[in-house]
Parts: sequence; structure tokens; C-alpha cells
Amino acid sequence: MDIEPLLKYFVSKRVPYPEPSGSHQIRLMALVPGKWSDGISCEVFRVSWEGIPKMLEYKALSYAWGLPSRNDSTVLVNDCPVKVTINLEQALKYERSPDKYVILWVDALCIDQKNNSERTFQVSQMGRIYSKATEVVVFLGHGLGERSTTRGRTKQLDQYRFESTSADTLYTSRFLARWKAPRIPRRVTESDVFCLISILSRARHLVDPFASLNGISQVALTALFEGLRKLLISRWWDRIWVVQEAVLAKAITVRFGNASAPWELLADVAGLCSQHRIYSKLQQVSASDIKVLSLLSKATDINVLRQTWRQNEKPSLLFVLRKFSSRQASDERDKIYALLGLCNSDIPLTPDYSRTTTEAYRETTIDIIRASNTLEVLSGDVGRKNRQDLPSWVPDWSATFGDHDRERVPFLSQYNAC
Repeated sequence: MDIEPLLKYFVSKRVPYPEPSGSHQIRLMALVPGKWSDGISCEVFRVSWEGIPKMLEYKALSYAWGLPSRNDSTVLVNDCPVKVTINLEQALKYERSPDKYVILWVDALCIDQKNNSERTFQVSQMGRIYSKATEVVVFLGHGLGERSTTRGRTKQLDQYRFESTSADTLYTSRFLARWKAPRIPRRVTESDVFCLISILSRARHLVDPFASLNGISQVALTALFEGLRKLLISRWWDRIWVVQEAVLAKAITVRFGNASAPWELLADVAGLCSQHRIYSKLQQVSASDIKVLSLLSKATDINVLRQTWRQNEKPSLLFVLRKFSSRQASDERDKIYALLGLCNSDIPLTPDYSRTTTEAYRETTIDIIRASNTLEVLSGDVGRKNRQDLPSWVPDWSATFGDHDRERVPFLSQYNAC
């Protein structure tokens, strides 16, 4: 269905943010069609939750913002230039269609980041935004090797879409033929990495799932596992906001350069690694290469919470604050605010960017004590403060909760000094 008439109706003023989005409203963006080398242009418009037409079903983008730099790119939002990070520009280029509009929700462009009151309200809506999206696209970066944002091309890039079904056999067959050849490829591609993941996922079903890797040299296997390592050290895995974005999504597509696959493909391998069911079967892979698989634990943490949510169970705020404490945020208040949408409703805390970080951390601690009727929140906090402006009894939620404390805390309820 042609959505251009609708866009003309919704987009009424040629400024990026014509009016603050009000209660029960969000902004969406229509990504204008174009070739890979074209600049990014989009139309941003307001819609109400009740008024989102079916033909405007949208995808939500989950990505690592990255730090502003001199090399930031400029995109057009309602014909007005807006600065964005290169990482976001690349993500949009991969999502853009050559011949039709793509409807997206992207936080950096759909929220007026300079308007604190709007930002506060829209952040409180993000759980709903990601859960209502038809699909969440996780962008892990432009892929392997150093590439320019245009790659010197005028046409669209070839896309490799894995489906986690037998349809992937065509990709894996070509992959095995290339890497078993006497002369191995000069570089690992993004689709090679997903082929390796697809083969690893077979460990759940086959007695000798990795027999197909026989014939690939140790040098080649090391190169392939290095490609997998680069996928797993993407900055996306270290960001706090992406936890909620992935947990609440109906469906997730993981994109790495010009290759993509369902979240379940990664989650299957992560689950097998967490149960140590895969290591004994990878006898032809060196110990150093196998260590790469330990990085999948970050996917396991998210996937366990995804499954919990699908069983209509919500964790406590204290649990997720500790579980994901190693994740980073550019605004230290977001170490709390980014997780609120995942938790049970026992705590009345809401995002409020008019609060200082100290105030937000103090209010969070008080609310947790009131909701739990215990002082458990104060345990495990000795020596864990990065900030000097916090009262002595307020945990520093910006600091990582250590493995020792994580193991010790579950036993505190059994302690009684009376």
C-alpha cells in the first residue's frame, strides 16, 4: 500500500520536531528510499497509540549510539540537517530499501533529545515501543574489516538473510566448500560468521554435529572464530538500554554488516555453551578458539530474561540492577531507568531527568527498601563506589556488582545473628 499520502498528512512542518509529542503519542520515521551511496533522508511524524494505522506497522532499531566525533554524519530529518553518529548512519543504510519507504522507530531521531520533559516521558514509553514493534533489528555494526560508509558503491549491497531453518543449507554448503578449498579465502565475511553459528547450533540435534568442519585447516578455523569474536565484542553487548529492547521484542533480527539472522540462532548456541554441551564435541577446534564462545554469556543473560517474560514473570528491580550492572550508559541515571520497564510493579519509580544522578540513586534505594521490606539492597556494596557524592548507605548503581558479591548475596537471607 502506498503510504506517501499518509506521510503528507502526518508531516506538516519542515522542522525536525514540530511539536512536543504528547501523552499517548510517539514519533515514527519513514526512511526515504535510496541507493547505498545516497545520503540518509527521513520524514518524522507523530502518531497516537490508538491511531497507528495497520499499514504503518514499524520496526524498532536497537544499536549502540557511539560517542560524538568530528566524523559524525549528517542526515536529513524533515529536510533539516541533523547530526548522527556513523554507527547510526550505517544501521539506517542497511535498513533502507531501494524502492519503498521503511517505517522505523529510532530513539536518536524520534525523541527530541534536547527536550528533557519529552525525553522523560518518551523513555517511560520505551518498553511499550519495543514490545509493539513488529520486529526489533539489533545492529552489531558494519561487520568485518575497515570499510567506508559508502564502500564506493552506487547500488545496494548483497544481503544474506539466515532463517534458522533448512533454507540456510545453501549458505552453509557454499561456506564449507570455500573454506575447505586448498586456497582458503583472503578474508572472513559476515555471512561466514553466521554460517559458523548455524553449524554450532546443530549440536542440539546431532551426535557428531561438527563433522562438517573436518577438512577446514586450523588456520582457517582460527580466522573464523576470530570473526565470531568480533561479532560478540560489538559495543551493543555492553550497553544497558539494549537489555530492555531485546527482552521485550516480539521478534529480533540480528544484523552484522550485510548478513542477518534470527535472535534464536545465537540464543541456541549461547544456551548450549552455558550448559557446556558443545565443548566436548569441538575436538578439532583449539582451546583458545573455544574461549571465544564464553562471550556468548551476554546473550544467555538476555535470553533467560526473554523466556521469563514469556512466562509472565517479572524480576525485581534489585535483581536486574545487579545482573546487568556491568553494562554501560552514557548517562549514569540510565543504569536504572533503562531497566525499569523489565521489572514488577512493586516500585513506583519512574524516569525523571530533572533529578540529579545522586537523587535518582537515593530514590531508587529507598523505593527498593520499601518494596522489599528488607535491607538486602545495602549488602555487597562495600568498596563498590565510583562516585564520591553519594551518601554512605546509597549503592553506586554505576559500579559493577562483583562476582564474589553475586555468589554471596543469595545466602544472606539464611543469616541470623540473633
